[in-house]
Amino acid sequence: MRKYAQQRSNGNKVGAIPVGTVVRVKVDKVDRGKLDHKSVPGVIVEVTEHDNYRIACKGGTLKECLGAQRFQVETLKKPKHYDLDEPFSNWQFMRKISIREALTYISKMGGQGFFFCNCKGKCDKNNCKCRKNGRQCNSKCHPQNSNCLNAS
Repeated sequence: MRKYAQQRSNGNKVGAIPVGTVVRVKVDKVDRGKLDHKSVPGVIVEVTEHDNYRIACKGGTLKECLGAQRFQVETLKKPKHYDLDEPFSNWQFMRKISIREALTYISKMGGQGFFFCNCKGKCDKNNCKCRKNGRQCNSKCHPQNSNCLNAS
C-alpha cells in the first residue's frame, strides 16, 4: 500500500521503456475465459510521441497503443521464452488484432466461450465444429457420445 501511495505522489512516472522490451499486457476478466491466461506476452515495437507503446504479440500487432500502466515489464524472460522469435522489424505489415484476439491465439482452450458440436459420430472429419476450429472436444460437447476420437 505504501508503494502505491509513493507512486501516486510521484505521478506514476515510469522511465521510458526501450523498443524490444518484453512485456505482459493485462487482460480484463470480461475478455478472457475462466481457464485462460491473465496476461498476453508481447514485445514493444514503437514508442509514440505521447509516451504510449505499440506492442506486437504472437498473433499480430495490437490495434491500440497502450500506456505503461496497462502492462508489466518482464525483466528476466527473453522473447524466446514466449515463442516470440519473429523479427518485429516489419511490424507495420503485421495483422492488427485486439487484446481478446491475441489471448485467443495463445489460449489452449480457444479463448472466451465454449463450442458445442453435439456430434453423434467419431468427430474425425471437418463436419465436427470443434475439429473444424482446431479444438479438442470435451465433456460438454456431447456427453452421450463415447465414440469421439477428437477428445483429449
